[in-house]
Amino acid sequence: MKKIMGAVKKIGMFLGIVLVLLVILGAFFGGEPSYKIYEGKSNKSTIAKKTEQKPENLPLGTRVSSDNIEVTVFDAKISDKYIDCTAGICMPYKPEKKDYVFLWVYLSAKNTGKDKEYPPKAGPVLWKGQQFEKRYFGPSEDPYYNLSEYSTIDPIYSNAEKKGYVLYEVPKEINLSEAVVVIDYSSVNPWSDFMPTFRLG
Repeated sequence: MKKIMGAVKKIGMFLGIVLVLLVILGAFFGGEPSYKIYEGKSNKSTIAKKTEQKPENLPLGTRVSSDNIEVTVFDAKISDKYIDCTAGICMPYKPEKKDYVFLWVYLSAKNTGKDKEYPPKAGPVLWKGQQFEKRYFGPSEDPYYNLSEYSTIDPIYSNAEKKGYVLYEVPKEINLSEAVVVIDYSSVNPWSDFMPTFRLG
């Protein structure tokens, strides 16, 4: 009987420890969302609001912030070709697929924290149930803003901002007001499921 009671006590202690660990993990990973939405396109806009719903279909110029990285998609352009010049040699490029065009998505990421952070990555463009991944290469500078390609390889230091373009190939009949781009914060925080989407028109 004593052995049984001892075993019951040990099981009870084990379950108690497991419960405490679950409470601690819940407090660390759960709770109120850490992200914020900033209304408006002006840097003077103050904060905004916290929301329990993941931001979707945000208009261009809206700023979102999570894990000390503030991001906005500020423009999107369409072109049927581009020219890339390297070492004095200029080459024209056209989409690989027939009846496709290039989609240039422009975004900025700013580190509002004290430590260096890696920027979130640009995910796919979604339109009418279709998903378009970014191209693996683009020109050294884009034809509209003269920006380099947006990259997540290098970190952003405190109070610094990174701007760039992400290049996609999409059907030429695409309506940008119906298309969104996904921004994936898992490259900033591996446990993050924060993936805001921005309308492209």
